[in-house]
Amino acid sequence: MDLVSGRRRRAVGPDFRRALRQVQWRFTQCALVQHAQPDQRPAGRRTRQRGRDSGDPRAFAGWLGARYQAGFDVNNVVEPALHQLVKETGESASFYVREGDIRSCVARVEGPQSVRHNVRIGERLPLNRGAPGRVILAFSGTAGEPYESIRNRGYHISLGEREAELASVAAPVFALNWRLLGSMCISGPSSRLNKAKLEKHAKLVIRAANQLSYALAGSRSPATPAVVSRWHP
Repeated sequence: MDLVSGRRRRAVGPDFRRALRQVQWRFTQCALVQHAQPDQRPAGRRTRQRGRDSGDPRAFAGWLGARYQAGFDVNNVVEPALHQLVKETGESASFYVREGDIRSCVARVEGPQSVRHNVRIGERLPLNRGAPGRVILAFSGTAGEPYESIRNRGYHISLGEREAELASVAAPVFALNWRLLGSMCISGPSSRLNKAKLEKHAKLVIRAANQLSYALAGSRSPATPAVVSRWHP
């Protein structure tokens, strides 16, 4: 039962489950190998390495984004979830990771609508404008509002924040040890996606993001964000 929507979840196909198991294994191996290798880099780069190991969520998120792009087959992992979101909502779906002070689109599935919001894979956008960036900042530990509220409800809606005619809703995706990996969203013109419709679609975005998070991070632990631990896969 999906506690967010109050409805039984649609069964996920065996191909999707198999792909998620595969990427969970690949992600774990990538992280373990990266940590196990001796650091033979110049002092400046070792400093950045220590920042990633220090527990700073912002530093780790940037490193995790780079590891994601280097080690994952996006087509086999994230795109099935995005395709399902497009099927359920009729809107374009995207996945973003953090790269320093910006966010980068690493996966995108276009919706069937003739009028839609266009984003290219690899496009770099602000973190502090738009639902996907706000979600990344919130679950990277940014203090104050609106980030406290985003952490409490587990998603964020944006209407005309980055572009006047653009609307979006996003939720976080976590990976190994429940560290933030990125954010998943749907987006489209605000003329079609009003606040009521975005609130309705938020349930589907949360479900897709949480399913992917549990597949990558495994079972709940003390590190699981509270808003995610209340959701049962």
